Amino acid sequence: MKILTVILSFLTMFSGYGYSQKDSDGVSMNVLVEKNIEAGKQFRILFEINSEKAENFKAPGFKGFKVIYGPSQTSSSSTTIINGKVNTEFKINYIYVLEAVKKGDFTISEASVSVDDKIIRSKPVSVKVVSGNKLNKIKEKEEKERKESVPIKLEVFAPDSVAIYQRFRVIFEVNAREDEMKLKDPVFNNFLILAGPDISVSDVIEPIDGQRVLMPETSYVYVLEAEKKGIFTIPATEIIINGKKYKSRPVKIKVVEKIDDRSPQQQKREEDEKSIFL
Repeated sequence: MKILTVILSFLTMFSGYGYSQKDSDGVSMNVLVEKNIEAGKQFRILFEINSEKAENFKAPGFKGFKVIYGPSQTSSSSTTIINGKVNTEFKINYIYVLEAVKKGDFTISEASVSVDDKIIRSKPVSVKVVSGNKLNKIKEKEEKERKESVPIKLEVFAPDSVAIYQRFRVIFEVNAREDEMKLKDPVFNNFLILAGPDISVSDVIEPIDGQRVLMPETSYVYVLEAEKKGIFTIPATEIIINGKKYKSRPVKIKVVEKIDDRSPQQQKREEDEKSIFL
């Protein structure tokens, strides 16, 4: 699997995050919550632990806020493959719904959790509760900054090699909203387009300037079929974001006569990829 990255000029936005220092095993607890909340409104706060062994969660006191619901516990896992290396990450989330009772500046104190008999703590998080009019002005300012400053990534996912008549996926991912950009139709010479683009939008967490920031991500998925043997290139694809043009890097794909033409390592890697992308 190739992961090709182009750093573009764009923005982040959304939530403020406080997070703990990782312990020697790389375990940490992150706090995800909006930095600015409207007075009288409900909002969510999420405590994220990157370990499946987390237990005995102790929440902060939420001074200045009313607890409407929680904690709700969820768990998830994600697998990525980069240059044939498979990495699986587990997460446990504790979610609360709070109400901002009055305007002012508040601090949500540290939470803690036990992982393998170690205590993992979050960092305190500052939250500002403001009027609806002031919140709208803050969001307008953040949106303007988001469109001018923070880098985003354009990634292209494609297999290194496929067999003739094999179906496979090519995925373009951009951490921007669909309504802010336009992807020019990619050129798939020597490949038959069976479907696409299938467009999906989600929110992902990206490390930006030492913080984990919630950003939009749009995926364009194409299903292709190899028509003949050889090494072929999917040329650079153009994308327009807020009126500016950018290009991805080209992708090379080797088409072989049959599956057995590939090395055992390549076959295993692509079997791993199928479990994720197909």
